[in-house]
Amino acid sequence: MDTIAFRMTLKPGMRDEYRRRHDALWPELADALRDAGIHDYSIFLDETSNHLFAVLKRPADHRMDALPHLPVMRRWWDYMAELMETEADHAPVVTPLTPVFHLETGRRDAPQGRPGSTREPRPARCRCAVRRTQYSRRGARSAGRRVRTCRSTL
Repeated sequence: MDTIAFRMTLKPGMRDEYRRRHDALWPELADALRDAGIHDYSIFLDETSNHLFAVLKRPADHRMDALPHLPVMRRWWDYMAELMETEADHAPVVTPLTPVFHLETGRRDAPQGRPGSTREPRPARCRCAVRRTQYSRRGARSAGRRVRTCRSTL
């Protein structure tokens, strides 16, 4: 799965209308985006610059190149043209963004350890877990027992 991001520009004063139109996204457009392989598509607005930042995930065998040729995509671009900076054919002006950092923490149930290992994976724990000597109420020692200072997991 590949993650891409790009920037578009909203015209001043068009935020509410842009949101309203996306809240009522046409079902046939949503289907076309899914059929092209797009997953987890989000658009964020920087209100100080009116820049829209879009982030989406797509598989290696995506079909996004076909989207500009679909009638529903063309109709959407025509519908949105008055709200955004566009090319002559009403496609939004898109500036690709270069990834400079990524942190994937993984799922809690994702296998950990060496490939091919049959051992049950353990959840990752924060590094503040320490080995301490713990005392009972009567003062007896239980040496070497692991005591966690917090319960957070990565």
